[in-house]
Amino acid sequence: WYSLLKQKEIDLIISSDMPHETQDYIAYSLGEIFEIKRCFISQNSIHQFYQILKDIDVNDDRLNNYKELNLPNDKIINPIIAEYYKAQLDENYIPFYMKENSSAFPDTYRKVTFKIYFNKVLNRINYFFKNKLFLVNNMINFLYKKNNYGSVADKKIIKFYNKNAINPDFSKKYIYIPLHFQPERTTCPQGKLFVFQEIMIKMISEAIPDDWVIYVKEHPFQMSRGRRIAFYKNILELKNINFVSRQTKSSSLIINSKAVSVICGTSGWESIFYKKPVLVFGNIFFKYLDGAFEIKTNKELKKVLEKINSDKIILDNNNIIQFLNCCDRYFFQGAIDGHYFDNCELDWETNLDLLCKNINTFIYKND
Repeated sequence: WYSLLKQKEIDLIISSDMPHETQDYIAYSLGEIFEIKRCFISQNSIHQFYQILKDIDVNDDRLNNYKELNLPNDKIINPIIAEYYKAQLDENYIPFYMKENSSAFPDTYRKVTFKIYFNKVLNRINYFFKNKLFLVNNMINFLYKKNNYGSVADKKIIKFYNKNAINPDFSKKYIYIPLHFQPERTTCPQGKLFVFQEIMIKMISEAIPDDWVIYVKEHPFQMSRGRRIAFYKNILELKNINFVSRQTKSSSLIINSKAVSVICGTSGWESIFYKKPVLVFGNIFFKYLDGAFEIKTNKELKKVLEKINSDKIILDNNNIIQFLNCCDRYFFQGAIDGHYFDNCELDWETNLDLLCKNINTFIYKND
């Protein structure tokens, strides 16, 4: 990347997602060092919209001033966002990407993975006739992956988690922490240090009142890749921690909680619609909304928890509506992610035309 950027005199880097995989993150970082213009497209929780941003560590801070824009707080202007808002108020609402027919569903992923690995095995068997030692080494590697990243490891972590999970007691005062799927950009790089979710959980464990508990729920799609039993054991050693069954409805855990804590997860965004305070440990657009509290230090956390414990935080629909109208002003309609396009009302050509126009507007608006 260093040579390419220098030799070709690159003056613009555009990423189709927030840079978070090795190759694109390196290009993004070198772009910062060389002071090259950069932007990336980030598909939004409001499914038919995306943001165009230039800095992983800073969201669109214009959203922070949503109360000063004299936007309506009694009616959502955009009918698409109005329909989305209505759906969020339904306790049984399930986002399309959490449904079994979604392309994000693990079974689909595993079928594709099996096909890929099957072809690899055939190629390696063919190579065996030329180099027997090669096959031995790869068989050892295969068995290691199977036990540490494959089906055997999946069964082990699921068994351990289920063994230590309880049915929640909703009469208790608790903070709800839905674990993020990993590896994914919502924790790396958006969470920075809190990519280690146990740090966030430990901070909350040490800060909550003695009569509170913490309910931790594993992400429904999480398997062994990105998770270890040691991760669970470290969390269970903390004070007032309880794992809850994966079958427990997330909406029920949100509604009965004192607050919800996320890094950048959509459960935090959903909590706003249920009028529940949200602790936000990462960089995400809804951190600017009243009722969401960006947390970086223990001092900030304790201050917010004291406020929550006093029941002085009041969330109302007018505030949410005004923020959504602000999002409509600064977000762009369309899809950059393939399986989001299936839930977008734009045809493909219109979507592409608008994407090009929006990128150009974003890049050159300050020139």
